[in-house]
Amino acid sequence: MNACRANEFAGQGARSDLEAKMSFLSLLKRFAREERAAVTVDWVVLTASVLGLWLLAMNATSEGTVSISQKISSHIGSQTVATW
Repeated sequence: MNACRANEFAGQGARSDLEAKMSFLSLLKRFAREERAAVTVDWVVLTASVLGLWLLAMNATSEGTVSISQKISSHIGSQTVATW
């Protein structure tokens, strides 16, 4: 990383809030112009979609899973252990 980019990320001490915001906005604009930004956004959207589908699947199956586990628990609890 060159010295100029290091100063952008490290800050320059007594910069005003406006300068910091402008610097952040310039970094954000540069990020949006780069091709890598599109790939990053694609991955974020893809990951969020997978997470959303997983949450929907867990919500749909959680009630049935709890019901079955309660039935299994009561069945195992009603069993007697043979001791000799």
